[in-house]
Amino acid sequence: MKNGKPRGALILSWSAIRIALGSFLLALGVLGLVLPILQGWLLLALGALVLSRDVPAFRRLVHWITKRFPLVGEALERIKTRWQALVERGRR
Repeated sequence: MKNGKPRGALILSWSAIRIALGSFLLALGVLGLVLPILQGWLLLALGALVLSRDVPAFRRLVHWITKRFPLVGEALERIKTRWQALVERGRR
């Protein structure tokens, strides 16, 4: 237990937030493919990245993309490292 809440409930809530955010980004991406105002491909890619942690199909897709395009994989690793450092700094 942490802060009076079971640890599993906290993990479930972060997972639900990631799934909701990823689904929202995917929906915006689909709209962006039709509407000229939104950047459809960018939003679809961000949605896939957010969902890749919780949805196995998107995890496989991101893994395939990083293997097929090594520069994209390197960029994703840099982003992941910076994000983790930012989160750690926020916890202090």
